[in-house]
Amino acid sequence: MTQICWGALEFYEGYELAKQTQYLDGMVRWGMDWLIKAHPDNNTLYVQVGIDEVDNTYWGPDTGIPTPRPSFFVSNTKPGTDVTADAAAAFAACSLLYRDKLHDPTYAATLATHATDLVHLAETALPHQVYQTVVPTASCCYPSAGFQDELAWAAAWMYRLTGDAAYSAKAAQYTDAINHKAVDTPPTNWDEKSSLVYVLMHGLTQGTANATKWSRLATKYAEFTVNPSKPCAFTPGGMYYCYGLSGEDSSVVAANAAFAVQILASQLRSKGGSKSDPSVVAQIERYDKFAQGQIRYLLGDNPEKTPYMVGVHANSPVNPHSALAAGGRGADSVDTWPEKEAHVLKGALVGGPDKNDRFLDQRSNWRQSEVALDYNAPFTGLLAYQVMTAREPPPYVTIPPGRPNAARQVNGLALGTLISVILSCLFVVMALMAGAWFFKRDQLRTWWATRKARRSSNMLDSEKAGAVIIDASDASGVTTRSRGHRTLALADIESEEDQINSLVVITSSLPYSSANGLGHASDSTIDTYSAGASTPGSAYPLLHASHASLPSASEK
Repeated sequence: MTQICWGALEFYEGYELAKQTQYLDGMVRWGMDWLIKAHPDNNTLYVQVGIDEVDNTYWGPDTGIPTPRPSFFVSNTKPGTDVTADAAAAFAACSLLYRDKLHDPTYAATLATHATDLVHLAETALPHQVYQTVVPTASCCYPSAGFQDELAWAAAWMYRLTGDAAYSAKAAQYTDAINHKAVDTPPTNWDEKSSLVYVLMHGLTQGTANATKWSRLATKYAEFTVNPSKPCAFTPGGMYYCYGLSGEDSSVVAANAAFAVQILASQLRSKGGSKSDPSVVAQIERYDKFAQGQIRYLLGDNPEKTPYMVGVHANSPVNPHSALAAGGRGADSVDTWPEKEAHVLKGALVGGPDKNDRFLDQRSNWRQSEVALDYNAPFTGLLAYQVMTAREPPPYVTIPPGRPNAARQVNGLALGTLISVILSCLFVVMALMAGAWFFKRDQLRTWWATRKARRSSNMLDSEKAGAVIIDASDASGVTTRSRGHRTLALADIESEEDQINSLVVITSSLPYSSANGLGHASDSTIDTYSAGASTPGSAYPLLHASHASLPSASEK
């Protein structure tokens, strides 16, 4: 909610131009009303409804979620510093939106009161700790890595809401306490907000004594982002990708980075004297180029020719991981029922492609197809900015239908994956056969020479006895077709084979039956096919079945 309201505050004109302010109001009010109910008194905040082992094994509409659904809270006696501060930031940011843009002062005041109460609770409930300490069930799916960034995030938004310099000092204090062991400018996601604090405070402190501190931090983050090094890089197709983070939701990592960098560029652009400073002009150009590149990638300018927003193009994902959208009826049929999703989540941003720009549009592939509130939160602001500034339509407008690398599915597996598995198995079998031949080559040579001599002798015998024609339409035996031909029952083939050396070649996909040495199809009808050639002078019999039901092994 905080990012949605921030994006609207920065790029509200885009919502106006697109005539979306009414929908913006409805969306934000829905979310904030829910949070108001989750904060029933000054000392309590409900932070989770439901449990993983029930909710994540259910695939169906909300009306059918198994009950009871327990609720979990933090309080002044059960501190959850991170989540409480995060909620305070949401109330503060959205209060500003209703005060300054949507012009509902009453609702704005209500949200401001909740913000003030929650930031006080976050700071005074001791000890400061992550919320899974008192809500252990949260550890399975959404464990928090720390709370200093959320405290700084809340203080920054309270500073913007109230103008109270004490909050500015607290934002600096909490930021100084953050210890990023590997990277001091970490990528942003739902759990990591320090880089967003830098950008927010950079915009709030221009022309003040603290401007240098926040400018340094925000610029360092932005330069690290547009010129990434480990653990972040660009994919071959140009997507901003951070190893260890983007594997589960690459789209939102790229969108968050573009969101922060684009806001910083806008701040620099509005800064007095920026147009006359070549270094600042170059800085703005770098940031604009990066943000625009990520927006264009997510809207279809990528190797998959896929806008990762549902419902805007024929190449858009059609299988987002959403039980509500799918209209599913069970966790055992996520991919198969229904074949086509019941509802189109138009506008939803899905998880996105892998590090090689490949995307598998499959419901059960939640790492790439999941949708979530925090995925769309930065993207709505970016789209509003595009409405304000873009000089050309989004990339998907000119993309022809058909993804060049769309993966086909065979029983839930991508065709490429299935082929790789088959080839690997064949390689192993061939290697084993080659090894067996190498160690048994002398025995095999002797066996083949003996068989060849025996075959020549049997061919002479078969010419005297007459060729055998097998008519699969009669389970008890076959009808003699010409004088001198013998009649054999199917069960006799194996015992007679050594006497006449009949060669039966079956080219259909009938399974092999060891009961009689023939392929068979139990209780099935097969179309006409020839498994051999009946040519003058041929020593090989012909197996011919014309719409015949072949007997099963049990019938023989």
